[in-house]
Amino acid sequence: MRFLFLVLLALHGVQAAFIRRLACDLADVPPSPINPVFEPLSLSGGLDESDVLFLKLSGDYPGPDGCEQLNGAVAKVLVDVKVLGRSVGHQIESNGSCPTLSPIGHLRSDPRTYTKYESFYALDSAYRLHTLATTIRLQLNNGSDVACVAAKITPDIGPLASNILKLLPLAIMLISGIIAAGIKVYHSRGSSMFRYEIANSVNDPAEAFFPGMGSCLQYIQFVFMTGCLTLSYPGFFKPIVSQLAWSSLYYANGPIGHEFTYPGTSNGIYTINGTYGLEEMAQTLGATTVGDLWINSTINLAVMLVGIAAVIQLATLVKWVKNILPFWKTPGGLDLRAEFLTRIQHTGWSVLRTVLQYYLLPIVTFSLYQPLMATFFPVYRTLLAVMLVALLAVTLGLVVRYLSMQNRQDIFFTDSSLSKRTTRSWLSDALHGLPLIQGIALGGLQISGVGQIIVLAACEISLIMVLALHHRGDTSLWKLVVFPAVRLTTIFMSCAFLPATGLSEGIKGYLGYSILFLHAATLVLGFLATAIVDLTRSMLGKADSAARPDSTPVCLPYLSLHRANANDAKVFGFDQLSRRSKRRTTFGELPALPPGGMSKSNHGMHLKMLTRARSI
Repeated sequence: MRFLFLVLLALHGVQAAFIRRLACDLADVPPSPINPVFEPLSLSGGLDESDVLFLKLSGDYPGPDGCEQLNGAVAKVLVDVKVLGRSVGHQIESNGSCPTLSPIGHLRSDPRTYTKYESFYALDSAYRLHTLATTIRLQLNNGSDVACVAAKITPDIGPLASNILKLLPLAIMLISGIIAAGIKVYHSRGSSMFRYEIANSVNDPAEAFFPGMGSCLQYIQFVFMTGCLTLSYPGFFKPIVSQLAWSSLYYANGPIGHEFTYPGTSNGIYTINGTYGLEEMAQTLGATTVGDLWINSTINLAVMLVGIAAVIQLATLVKWVKNILPFWKTPGGLDLRAEFLTRIQHTGWSVLRTVLQYYLLPIVTFSLYQPLMATFFPVYRTLLAVMLVALLAVTLGLVVRYLSMQNRQDIFFTDSSLSKRTTRSWLSDALHGLPLIQGIALGGLQISGVGQIIVLAACEISLIMVLALHHRGDTSLWKLVVFPAVRLTTIFMSCAFLPATGLSEGIKGYLGYSILFLHAATLVLGFLATAIVDLTRSMLGKADSAARPDSTPVCLPYLSLHRANANDAKVFGFDQLSRRSKRRTTFGELPALPPGGMSKSNHGMHLKMLTRARSI
């Protein structure tokens, strides 16, 4: 008891954090009608390290009978805290006080002009990843309820959970990309009777270096961006998905902050008081204001593009250094001009892929959120944001058209389920613009949560229908539609968070955990487990080839090149044949190869011819 007394004494001197006031749930309202003689004006509180929740309610008795006449100082403060519909903990102490200064004739900024109530509630646990559905009722001595206030209080998830939620998806994405890249390189080292065609396909500058990373990044972005919808999510939902902000170029400490950031957490709880979903996400992250969101994300993207270009050019520099060192020189020499041109092409396509495939959704979302705040900023900022979206749309259309004419969509959009198709159609090409439509819904429709859900659901349904149309009769169709099906399921489940549904916090909590579980299962089973299975199959195929040299090794279906014995007959499937480049030259125009393969002395000349053939 002595320790508890010291804790309560210390809490009296703590500056409480802001808590948004809500209307009480019908299930928590007493059967007798409330006589609203007390007007709540502000609610604040906090959660200390001993799991004691303290609340401060301030307001007025605006009627003819003031606080003194109604004995408001001794009114009962009844607090109930529920987690998933179950009461947790117990109330310790509560007290009240009437204003010491009359509200008439004094500034209302003085806290002494308000009636104040304080209450302390001991929780059973910290409930780090939960929402504390709190109900506060004020009851006079005559037994009449004069006020009822509800609040969704979310405790700070803590540094441990925050680091796990950040690093685990990042690790899954990196592992998936590294495994896919390693398997691709391994299966590209085999010889082939079509040496020119194979070399032209492998060195296609539009091909991704890490083919398994983009789809995982896009799914993580979907999890984060749907957390920015203007919906009444359970309190724990946004703090959890906010840890994935790194996937969408959204960082708490942006390059531009105007010396202001949201508090994020204060006194152990999240301080949120926003109108739109993106605004609430910024407050949850403790980031700069949403007015700086578009500028910061654009700067972050530009810095990333410069870094990608520098890394690719660094590879050329390393090869150049190796070529001039006598002990490290490449046998037969190295055509630096051809290598430099190849790296320039790789740089250009990598920049296009980063913008148009990996980060198109967040950039469009943040850009189209600017018009909603046009009245607060100069006109040129809104104009620049809209022009950026228009430029991205035109560039995406030109790139898709260019690749479609050369039948190279499979090379550039290697992570997209649309690239694995059996027919060419303008409809499937148009669906590469789905991130644009999704970005319009996420950013431009922040004022309407219903509109956001309708557009997002329509995008996923369209994708599933096109995949089913182009892959009808294919037994592997389920592998292509599983990700859009999961996304569509979570979108439909999010309809429960519309304000018009009126569901209790307990039901919303269960639905929120279900959505998070689906996302976690998709990341683990759909990406990490799949990458491990592919790696295992590749290793087993290598071991089988070593044990039986005359056998054909196991190869993964999405790889275009198969490592096989030189004496075996080469059999190419539709996936391999579709990835051939459209060569505008004939084999007769190329220098003849010796029967044993290309000589190292002529390596530079052949590389020049191949580069010329690709450029044509």
